[in-house]
Amino acid sequence: MNKKLIFLPLSLLGIIALLLFGCDSDSDKSEDVCEAFPTPSECSATTQATACCSDEDNCYYLYEGVKYTYTDQGQEELLAAMCPNLSEEETTAIYKQLSAQTKKLMEQARLSAVCQ
Repeated sequence: MNKKLIFLPLSLLGIIALLLFGCDSDSDKSEDVCEAFPTPSECSATTQATACCSDEDNCYYLYEGVKYTYTDQGQEELLAAMCPNLSEEETTAIYKQLSAQTKKLMEQARLSAVCQ
């Protein structure tokens, strides 16, 4: 019984110390995870768009210096800038590719934010 009373406070102190010092919460060190989105063959654009996500589910796209949000409207604007002469069918296919890549990138950003 006596050993348990000594062990419990020590283990609680160890857990608290681990929580306080185990993860670095310095926001200056958090960086967005970015990946180039390959220009679809249907597009005449020569510049690639870049998809970026932070660990807070904030995603955006960069294309020719313009930032597009990860919303339906932002993706439509990006595709209109990259590929202005696409059919509706081609736009839907590229939109699905862009969304799938962004979701994968969002998961990578979440995983990179976890303390190791």
